[in-house]
Amino acid sequence: MGKYMDARDIYNEALSKDPENIEALIGLGDTYAWQKDYDKAIEILDRALKKNPNEKEILIRLARYNLWSQKKRETIEYADKILRSNPLDNDATGIKKEAMNIRTLEYYTGYYFLNINNNTDGHNVYAGLRYKPDKKYTLYGQFDYLNRFNETDGRLLGGFSSALTEKLNLSAELGIAPGAQIFPIVSGYLELAYPVVSSTVLSAGLNLSHYKDADVYGMSVAGEYYPYGNLSVFLRVSISKTEFDRGKSSVNDAQMLKVTWFINDTNKIFTYIARGNEAFRIDTIDQTGDIKANIFGIGGTYFITRSLGISPSFEFQDREKDTRYSQFGMEFKYLF
Repeated sequence: MGKYMDARDIYNEALSKDPENIEALIGLGDTYAWQKDYDKAIEILDRALKKNPNEKEILIRLARYNLWSQKKRETIEYADKILRSNPLDNDATGIKKEAMNIRTLEYYTGYYFLNINNNTDGHNVYAGLRYKPDKKYTLYGQFDYLNRFNETDGRLLGGFSSALTEKLNLSAELGIAPGAQIFPIVSGYLELAYPVVSSTVLSAGLNLSHYKDADVYGMSVAGEYYPYGNLSVFLRVSISKTEFDRGKSSVNDAQMLKVTWFINDTNKIFTYIARGNEAFRIDTIDQTGDIKANIFGIGGTYFITRSLGISPSFEFQDREKDTRYSQFGMEFKYLF
């Protein structure tokens, strides 16, 4: 941090004497890019570009920093400005080639089969679109069809993730399932995440679900630690309160530990264990009970081609009352 600030002070001092000093503007932009604050770096270089619209050193940095921000359109625009004057420029050609491979839209669809040892099998089919114009924003929408316990539900989901600041990230989701018997009729959550150090991210969230005969309020805290660059260890603790329409209530908790190995930017494998309990209402006597479960899961994502990927998964739940759930899933992804 110190060397970046020292360099920044030097460039700012030079600019205080000569606001049009192109070398100082370029250098100042670089100090922000070194710290991965690409938006600030781009803002400074845009100022420099207005004074020198054809300067390659500015254009190539703008192309590169937009590429690192996953901004496809802007990257290609700056690379093309260089290539119009020098069609054989290797730097601009390489950056444009990388930008052409950025996929901003993802279509995904999947199926889950649930086997319950003492009940009928369940099925869940879903499909959605995810739009990611750059590293700072993600939008998605999804439709679910569920058949379980001899009931059939449909649900619409929508959500987003956005960088509020350089480090603080906000995620939110809203779900609607009118007349649902199993899904919550309305559900939503908010989560804030912040990297406290380079290898650790902390997050906290709130959620609310309104079912046909109960309301669930919950909160969670989580931490994700990267002991190595491609290995993630994630721990989450959550607590919720269930209030039934006919007066009873229950407080429940859950814990989850998940380990993920990122093979590369697109492929990964993960495994997790969890323990928790959930409230249920005993209809005949209108009482509240709790079912505890020990959970194990494993899965991953593998891209067969640059655009086509698959995500198989398996989860096993050992629940009280001699009940066992085995869920098998497969998701297909296609990147545009």
